[in-house]
Amino acid sequence: ADCKLDGEEIVVTLEGGEELRADAVIYGIGIIPNAQLAVEAGLDADFAVHVNENCQTSNPDIYAAGDVASQLRECGNHRRVETWENANLQAGIFARHVMGVAHPVANPAWFWTDQLDINYQFVGDMSAAEWHVRGEMDATKRSDSSFVLFGVTDGVIVGGITVNAAKDMRHLKKLISKQAAFEADKYLDVSQDLRKLVK
Repeated sequence: ADCKLDGEEIVVTLEGGEELRADAVIYGIGIIPNAQLAVEAGLDADFAVHVNENCQTSNPDIYAAGDVASQLRECGNHRRVETWENANLQAGIFARHVMGVAHPVANPAWFWTDQLDINYQFVGDMSAAEWHVRGEMDATKRSDSSFVLFGVTDGVIVGGITVNAAKDMRHLKKLISKQAAFEADKYLDVSQDLRKLVK
């Protein structure tokens, strides 16, 4: 297939020779991020295509989203987030920006997995400088053990992990989104309802 600009329209020539005219073209890139096209187009890219908060590349008329897009994250670095949720969020951000509709601030990166009978959820920056435990980490209890880890950098909550504590994930997301200061006596006290502390 080939793609060329003809005045205000884009002409896409399919492998069989058929020509399609379009106002915009969206390239879908597979499971292994390949930024070669972006590099050849002169965009800011290395192992991924660097994008801003609107999913715009270094050329504001070209967008990238999903696994190939490396967006500025909570940690202050560009990072790819390879989750279905992130791909959905970036697609929405891209679409709203193209249509001129304001979009809400993106949520911190979130992903989860169930391993045997244990639920793990991760949010935000996993390279936080320090980690603090709310609850008891007890490997002997396995599925009966439930706890929350707060990732903190420079006194600010930047990441979190829940183990069999899915109900607390929404609250962790809120704390990270608002760049809440970490207060150990408040957040690590299991007698306190985390939901009420986040308000």
